[in-house]
Amino acid sequence: MIVTEILMQEHKIILETISQLEPHLKEQQPDSFTRLSEFITFVREFVDKFHHAKEEELYFVWMKKYNPGLEQGPLSCMLGEHDQGRSLISNADQAVQAQDFESARKSILEFNRLLDEHINKENNVLYHMAEQIDSVQNCGDKEMLEAFGEVTAKLPEIADRYGITVGAVPEIL
Repeated sequence: MIVTEILMQEHKIILETISQLEPHLKEQQPDSFTRLSEFITFVREFVDKFHHAKEEELYFVWMKKYNPGLEQGPLSCMLGEHDQGRSLISNADQAVQAQDFESARKSILEFNRLLDEHINKENNVLYHMAEQIDSVQNCGDKEMLEAFGEVTAKLPEIADRYGITVGAVPEIL
């Protein structure tokens, strides 16, 4: 499905951003708090408002509609991990505000580990389940693609900042 490809392309942006931050987490630098604040903003804007909104409000709901049994298993796990990530980012933000580099560093490293594992589960297990549902129902893009575009259109500043064109299907590498 195109919607799965969109989510996976967004995962690439997320993983690349995490990769770019990692060297700055080794030791405190003069610009450490600025970089950490920028990362926290990225997570709250792109990861949560933009990417997780598509998963939680559209993709997971669609999966549950055609396979209700997924709600108590993999979907519940994914939603729990989204909440756990939000908590870690909140802790990191509080530490940055307090100028506590070590606490911020620990929270962000834990968040990055969680998100790396989470994305691996989605890309290699959950999204395959969605594709199997679509192979039977053949309606995933029909039911979700326009709504994915609406999420992008509602958040144009986020789309612009991260190079996402409203209504465009991402180039899949």
